[in-house]
Amino acid sequence: MEWHAVLGIVASLIWIGSAVPYILSIVRGKTRPSAVSQFLWTILGVIDVAAQYSAGASWSILIVAAVTFNTGIFTVLALAGYGYKNNKLSWADWICLILAIGALVAWYMTSNPVVALLFSLVANSFAAVPTFIKTYKDPESELALGWALVTLAGIMGVVSNTIWTPANLIMPVYITVECAIIAALAYIGRWAKNI
Repeated sequence: MEWHAVLGIVASLIWIGSAVPYILSIVRGKTRPSAVSQFLWTILGVIDVAAQYSAGASWSILIVAAVTFNTGIFTVLALAGYGYKNNKLSWADWICLILAIGALVAWYMTSNPVVALLFSLVANSFAAVPTFIKTYKDPESELALGWALVTLAGIMGVVSNTIWTPANLIMPVYITVECAIIAALAYIGRWAKNI
């Protein structure tokens, strides 16, 4: 088996495996995911996998599929009451939800997979804002190690690419950066509280 394939498979297994401590932390009430972010990431993940596949996917599609699998589980847990205990949607949640849905509609109106991925990237960015805000305000609400693991898996997923085109790089690179930001917010926030 070629090294790109091995790296892509290992990266996706790390990503899926990172869900185990995250789920345990959710069930124990330590990690409190944003239901808005997780739900939107799941919907967008399905679109991203389809768009990347239609554009001629490389091994990095496994990362996007693993993200979608994990966020689907986290969405179910968050909606079942294990999520952030502030169940009222804030103004930022509503704005991000509306903008993400707007990006989805714009994506639907195009048949170009790269344009679809760009609209998905915009929607993903808006979907991440509730988690960024929540993690900044309450760094203990996210499992920093889990986000660090998926950042590592994301880097491995990007390197596993054999087709270096925007269609194959947009989402894996974006997802990796997004996860690194959340990990940094969680780690730095915890550190700042202990000073």
